[in-house]
Amino acid sequence: MNHTVKTPIVSAFNTTNNSEITRFLSISGLQALQDDFARKLRVASIMTNPHGIPITKPSNFSRLCQIIRKTKKGAVNCINSDKIIGGSTRNGATIQPCKSGGLWDAGVRIHIWGEYTASWLIGQVMNEEQATKIDRMMYYAREIGANIDDFSAAIAQVTVMDEDKFTALSHALFVFAKQLGRFAEHDTADNCAECNTELIHIIAKQSNISVLYEVWDKMIDDYHQGKLSV
Repeated sequence: MNHTVKTPIVSAFNTTNNSEITRFLSISGLQALQDDFARKLRVASIMTNPHGIPITKPSNFSRLCQIIRKTKKGAVNCINSDKIIGGSTRNGATIQPCKSGGLWDAGVRIHIWGEYTASWLIGQVMNEEQATKIDRMMYYAREIGANIDDFSAAIAQVTVMDEDKFTALSHALFVFAKQLGRFAEHDTADNCAECNTELIHIIAKQSNISVLYEVWDKMIDDYHQGKLSV
């Protein structure tokens, strides 16, 4: 029996406020946090509802993924991929190649009062092995009807990132998502100490992501200034 789930045909760039997270956290505050994370760590980023539909605007998206998402088939594939990667794991990050373009992505859930309210995704990077093998990606360009020359040029612009670094960033993303859930619950009894300690341990093993401290501190400041509150 065929159990294929049909995804509504919508733009993979259109945002929606149809997410429980908007009852607890400010979209503008989440957007600012996402933008800061993406810019300083040189990854693409977006937040979606549990169905893979964006609730924030894309941050630092690669030219390649913009091309893919502007095609009808590519947009549907991207939404399905975000739904799967963003929602697969409750207690950690899902790290795997995108099911659309094939670049490396990672996704974490944001839980509020135990409810899965949103996903936060980062990625659109290549590892060194992928950078030397692009035949499969070019086949995908033809499959979705993208312009071949534009697609090929965009591949050359994709960020190449060490796997250990991306893995560490993905684990850190989970810590950020967990803290956002606590902010939404107004649980500040530990003054962010538990999540802060987890972040310190992650960065200690991968010192080239120490800029995360700046992103973390700004998130904490924004919360205390009410910028993350609805």
